[in-house]
Amino acid sequence: MAESEAPRPCAPLRQRIATRIAVVGGGFTGVSAAWHLRRRNPDRGVVLLEAGVLGGGASGRNGGQVLNWVNGVTPKSPEEARRIHAATRAGIDLAETLAERYAPPGTFRRQGCLEVYTDARRAEADVFDRLARKREYFELLAGLELAPVDSHRVLLRRHEPQKSRASFRVELTKVVANGCYVRVVIELVQEASVWAHKLVEVDGSGEVAHGTEALRGTVYRLANFDAETLFVRLHELDGVHVERVQRGIVGPVLWAIPEAGELHRVLQPVSDPLADAWHAWLSGTAIQAPQLVVSFASDTAAADIPVEASNDPLSPLLATQVTDSERARYSILRERHPFRVYKDRKFVVTDEARPLVDALARQASTKNLVYPLR
Repeated sequence: MAESEAPRPCAPLRQRIATRIAVVGGGFTGVSAAWHLRRRNPDRGVVLLEAGVLGGGASGRNGGQVLNWVNGVTPKSPEEARRIHAATRAGIDLAETLAERYAPPGTFRRQGCLEVYTDARRAEADVFDRLARKREYFELLAGLELAPVDSHRVLLRRHEPQKSRASFRVELTKVVANGCYVRVVIELVQEASVWAHKLVEVDGSGEVAHGTEALRGTVYRLANFDAETLFVRLHELDGVHVERVQRGIVGPVLWAIPEAGELHRVLQPVSDPLADAWHAWLSGTAIQAPQLVVSFASDTAAADIPVEASNDPLSPLLATQVTDSERARYSILRERHPFRVYKDRKFVVTDEARPLVDALARQASTKNLVYPLR
């Protein structure tokens, strides 16, 4: 691994400074404390003292990790696990919000972490220890709702009061009418000067945002649509400029369980290409073991997508579906709101059901990842 040049420490303090508040140490905790104290008390003096460099040591060069847990802590109850997870998640969300507002683009990235061991015995012992602790952790979480349904929150990305403009990130999770679990993330900009109905409220500090009932109702109602339709429909709201719409979909989930040579139980999905292929396959196949087909899809509409395409056999691009009478209006909408769309879908299937998914992909001319379930 390449090593960067060690950062140079700042010049030493050469004069006496009188201040109301002194923060000693310029790591994560010290910088955060000084920054928030200054923001909340602009009339009070705040001095941050650091012997080396800001963000050095364990806060930067040695670690610089943003983890959704507290290392070395084993919760004693589901409620304690919930509090720790919520607290660390809130800290990560705040760090991301501040980075989007004040740091250069790409500074904050959620990309996981890598652990490197130089001793095989220590690595093996640590792996077993981590597995044991992970099992205890999941046993504690067994009674919790890990995937929230109908969760809706708004995060403030950037506030420009002098321009009466603010940027937000809207997140929604929902089970839609066809039984699929959908997570929608929308990044938008709102200009107060042309608001007809205010969608987001910003508190007096300019740091916390709350979605209004108008926003909640609009996003909840439109969450059933694909990203492209959602992008255009939100753009039609006064004072709103949409930058990105992302949808993650779990489903459809199709399954059948035979018993004593007879079909004992089968999920009845709504009609779509996958459901039709599933029913046709079941009617012509004497299954001897439980069968399962699960799909996971992503659907994004944004201006920075390089090439518009759909690798989803269940959801082709809207441009290929509009009728001749609708094409002129559709072209005007795309010119008014320049963006591109990319869709993808992956499958998890049992071996016997694999041919029906392969046939579906061939018919739609898509190349989908299919993971075997054994």
